[in-house]
Amino acid sequence: MVPKRELWEIGMWTEEHRKRYRRGPCRYPSDVTDDQWASIEHLFYSYVTLTADMREMVNADLYIAKTGCGWEYLPVNFGAWQTVRTWHDRFRRDGVWEQAMELLTPKARCKLGKNERPETMIIDSQSISAGPQAGPRGTDGGKKRRGIKRHLGACSAGLLLGIMATAANVHDSKILVPLVDMVKEKYPSIVRVVADSAYAGAELESALLERGIELQIAGNCSSPILAAL
Repeated sequence: MVPKRELWEIGMWTEEHRKRYRRGPCRYPSDVTDDQWASIEHLFYSYVTLTADMREMVNADLYIAKTGCGWEYLPVNFGAWQTVRTWHDRFRRDGVWEQAMELLTPKARCKLGKNERPETMIIDSQSISAGPQAGPRGTDGGKKRRGIKRHLGACSAGLLLGIMATAANVHDSKILVPLVDMVKEKYPSIVRVVADSAYAGAELESALLERGIELQIAGNCSSPILAAL
């Protein structure tokens, strides 16, 4: 799929492209569509509330996640930011976001023309600076960064399958098996893991083979997925 910016630059913005990228009734690109909301609304309407609109709370939380703005800068049409944050924290504490992701990921893969059951997981990590409120911290010697490290697992379509957070000084290889086990429980169809050289090693390869998973290290295989790494 050609990115929107490239379409504009080369003057190929056709009616077909307009239909594909049309925002529709959503006010913001991060808002859930009617189809998306129909798939997950039961997760949120199980909560008892007198005034808060659950769909608006979800839209507000997604707006925050996408834009990265501070809570106080949340557009007022979502309602009081204090209310939005209260529901955001409650959803996170109850694991509702993970449940919503598990429901929407298969549908998103099908929409992209892929099998709803992912077979390949791409793993990588990112060290970020963080204060003590983020939990245990450490220093990533390679990145010269003190804080935490996010260990991410995504399918070949780039959709998040699982995430784990540790102190930044924890080596990537220490989290490979726990992350794979967590994702494998949700997506038993996973049969291969693609990662960079930080995850190389006979011990890790053997551990994954015991789980019926092949470990492919970037640069050592010809998988087209590696073009995205």
